[in-house]
Amino acid sequence: MINTNNKKCIKCNEKQPNFCKENETKATYCRSCADIISIEENIEMINTKNKKCIICNKTQASFCKEDETEPTHCSPCAQIVSKEENIEMVNIRSPKCILCKEIQTNFCKEGETKPTHCCSCANIISIEENIEMVNIRARKCILCKETQPNFCKEGETKPTYCSPCAQIISVEENIEMICLYAKKCKNIIDGIQCKTMAEKKTI
Repeated sequence: MINTNNKKCIKCNEKQPNFCKENETKATYCRSCADIISIEENIEMINTKNKKCIICNKTQASFCKEDETEPTHCSPCAQIVSKEENIEMVNIRSPKCILCKEIQTNFCKEGETKPTHCCSCANIISIEENIEMVNIRARKCILCKETQPNFCKEGETKPTYCSPCAQIISVEENIEMICLYAKKCKNIIDGIQCKTMAEKKTI
């Protein structure tokens, strides 16, 4: 069976494609193969996933005019257009808080799926409306579903448990839980990597 949702590069048949030839609309080549095709055929390959600014055609587009849905301008070019046309350009890749319109959003009201408020404004709304604002960008512990996770089981790469819940799992399953964000000692003793957390150097 063919996975049509994760198509592979038509040249190497290994990596996910992001590039296509000019005037084409679907990505057919990965970056490495696109570079090869570009040299062999002396043509420009287009990154369909990360569209370039329509003015400078160099930097990735993140901004668009209000009411538009696709990014068309990079930050410097968006500022130029904003001044020339006296309009507001919107960063749709990193939406700003709907209240202060300055800081990137992380929070929303319970039941919503898109972040609408920054941390400070979320606190204001929480107090004014007596509701809980949810940080949907920060993962929560899969056990208590309240605290941000820092720990995982050995061999895993993503944090799944907060510190108290990690201790519970460690005792219940008799396993070691790993803190992914704490730097470990780099010392190797008898060929074995030390697992003790590194302490700050003192003078």
